[in-house]
Order: sequence, then structure tokens, then C-alpha cells
Amino acid sequence: KIFEGNGAIAVKLFPSNVNVTTTLALASGKIPWVEIYADPLLNRNVHEIEVESEASKICIKVENLPHPDNPKTSYLAGLSVIQLLKQLSGGTNIVVGT
Repeated sequence: KIFEGNGAIAVKLFPSNVNVTTTLALASGKIPWVEIYADPLLNRNVHEIEVESEASKICIKVENLPHPDNPKTSYLAGLSVIQLLKQLSGGTNIVVGT
């Protein structure tokens, strides 16, 4: 374990590794409690999210594979950007670069 604490502090200390923390904060309106682990034996990013209320407890585990061209980001992130651009363009072609 390399960090445990307030999500706002995690964002400052690990800005390129806590996009899930930011997403949870935006979705819930609350700063989540975060634990960050570094395991050199894993070949993927693993996010375990627990939400607890008076009515239920929800546990979610997401394992994202790295992008083949850039192992520092997940493959899912690239696919998400492509889908968002398709939705924003209304189906018309988007050209990036020359």
C-alpha cells in the first residue's frame, strides 16, 4: 500500500492515477476514502469500489487492461473517448491531424 486517506489528497499526490477518485467525487458530491496499491506483478489496473448506505452495500471490482499502444493508460479509456466523440459529432466524421 502506497497511500491511504482522503481522495482530495490522493488527487494531489497521484494526479495521473486517480481518475476514478475524481469520477466518484463528481458523481456522489463527496470526497471518497482512497487506498492505492502498487503491485508490479499485475498487468492491469484494478479498481475496487465499495458504497455503503442504510439500505445496501455495493461492491464493484473493475480490471482494466492496458492499451496496446500506451500501457500507461487503460484500453477502456481510449474506447470511451472514441465513443464520446462519436456521440458529440452526431455521427459525422471527425478528422484529427492532417
